[in-house]
Amino acid sequence: MTRALVLAAGASVGGFWQAGLVEGLRRAGTDLGDADLIVGTSAGSMTAAVIALDAGLPGFIDAVAAGRSAEPMPSVEPDPATRIYDLLADPSVPADERRRRAGRVARTADTSATRHRADKTFGLLAGRAWPDRTLLIPAVDVETGERAVWRRGGAATLEQAVRASCAWPGLFPAMEIGGRSYMGGMTYSIAHADLAAGCDRVVVIAPLHPLAGRDELAADLAAVAPRRTAVVDAGPAASEMFDLLLFDPHMVRPAYAAGLARAAEHAAEVAAVWTG
Repeated sequence: MTRALVLAAGASVGGFWQAGLVEGLRRAGTDLGDADLIVGTSAGSMTAAVIALDAGLPGFIDAVAAGRSAEPMPSVEPDPATRIYDLLADPSVPADERRRRAGRVARTADTSATRHRADKTFGLLAGRAWPDRTLLIPAVDVETGERAVWRRGGAATLEQAVRASCAWPGLFPAMEIGGRSYMGGMTYSIAHADLAAGCDRVVVIAPLHPLAGRDELAADLAAVAPRRTAVVDAGPAASEMFDLLLFDPHMVRPAYAAGLARAAEHAAEVAAVWTG
């Protein structure tokens, strides 16, 4: 039996919500940290790294919340940060060209308003080696639009891989690795669930599902065809948490608490997939 934990994209608050959900499930008796394979995209990559390192999710939340306690609400312009969604969803343009266009935004946008937040959060991984287990973190080459999947033994440090996967064009700066620049993994796929190929039990934690990426995730899981699958989303809280409060630096603990609460609703379902 091989098991995969897939942590999908979900903006910054989505990663904190995922941390609460995973911790809540652990307290309920299902430890998703036992996965044979962990895939983390965008904010999910940071959560994935903390889980794979066995660094303790409550401590991670405490550290991030402390670092943001005195931060004001940043002045983030919706354009170009949010117009990337429309660009990537345009069916009249081939997918690879859409990503290359997003890459041009990634190379030229002013990200000074949020760069310091990235440094505070991702800096928690500074000097940390890749865990001795299978952790996959996808990002996208800004020039070619092609996917790169970072793992232990590759060109990226763990911190670089997470920064690259979280580098949403117009919001966080692209990450240079090995002489090339990379942007957020969500520009290619919200979950990269196809990377779980070969695993017969897959749990996907997708904060934005079904608000975004529903058909793509369904297609990936159909192709992977695990024997058992569970997809957990944020439920009714998703719209408020990920739309209205996307950039709020003080949402760390509320998002984590919402994940803890959501875990109770899905504990039996996830346990049946993971250990049943």
